[in-house]
Amino acid sequence: MHRPPSVSHCVKRTATQGWTLVFFWVVGALVAATFLVDQGQWSWRGALLIAANLVVGLLEFWAWRHVPVGVLRWDAKSWHWNDGRGMTPCHLRLQLDFQHMLLVSVRCTGRPAAWLWLEKGADDPNWIALRRAVVSSDKHPDIDTVPVTTTI
Repeated sequence: MHRPPSVSHCVKRTATQGWTLVFFWVVGALVAATFLVDQGQWSWRGALLIAANLVVGLLEFWAWRHVPVGVLRWDAKSWHWNDGRGMTPCHLRLQLDFQHMLLVSVRCTGRPAAWLWLEKGADDPNWIALRRAVVSSDKHPDIDTVPVTTTI
């Protein structure tokens, strides 16, 4: 079996992820506004709906600001995650594949699981290699335990 080549990818907050959260917050605000218009007057339910929408918006913003950032590296045998606390071996699993954006879960020993949005950059020549590594390692979860053999 041919393994995908070694590749590194810088993981950061994506604008697409931020705009998606804004979209869902706006939908919630429109639902609250529709409810208030249908009621025709202020009520405790309307105030609760507005307060809940504001809290959800703040939580979304907080979650987006605290997205894990670092470097994800595939060394042709296993995945490694570096979030500033050092390079740690990890297991990566593909959750969603949108061609130019991937959602993966990363589980490192001794750390909580992290969900990462990987997005193709405008000048990212390694995107195809990264996608290949993610998909290949997900289809073959034992790939990091298979010994590498070379023939001379």
